[in-house]
Amino acid sequence: MHRGGKNIENRPRPWRPGWYLLHTGQDLDRSALRDPLLSRAIRGRELATGAVLGIVRVAACHQDPDGAKLCTPWAFPGPLWHIELADFHELPLPVPRPASSVRGGRRRTLWNKSSTSHRSDGIAPPSYLGLSRK
Repeated sequence: MHRGGKNIENRPRPWRPGWYLLHTGQDLDRSALRDPLLSRAIRGRELATGAVLGIVRVAACHQDPDGAKLCTPWAFPGPLWHIELADFHELPLPVPRPASSVRGGRRRTLWNKSSTSHRSDGIAPPSYLGLSRK
């Protein structure tokens, strides 16, 4: 994401500005690798799965008007929200993250919006990164 110049994430709902953990999925989406923009961005890179890679700040969120030119090549058309990413800080090594656990017969993701991976409440980034609140 940060190395390939991707500054937009496409999502069905808006996100609030703030700091978020940036993590990869458990599996590699091989069909997405056929996209020319993505394949150029990741060429020659090792792709980690199931790991936290760093933190990123969501600066803003918007939708492009119907029929308007998309804000970046990374933006998808349609009723999607374009999450504007800034200030990516990569961890020295990917940190493996638990995929899920089963409690009470129900599968639960351990790193979801209600836990620490998607905090958007204005928390400061970890102090070891040497960053301050913005």
